[in-house]
Amino acid sequence: MLLPITQFAYNATPQEEIKMSSFETNYGYALRTLLSPKQAKKSSKIGKERAKKLIVLHKELCESAKMV
Repeated sequence: MLLPITQFAYNATPQEEIKMSSFETNYGYALRTLLSPKQAKKSSKIGKERAKKLIVLHKELCESAKMV
């Protein structure tokens, strides 16, 4: 679940040697985002909570379907 956020952060971070991000070297312009590392961490926690709720809901629906 954290891999996409990690990959995004890596691609958006300027590299020391070339002084630009991987994204910029591939596409020719700098990626602009308002997402900070703190926000990414927070959204990850929210995502995990939502995933847990969906798993519980899915189990409940499967159990109620078996009763019918």
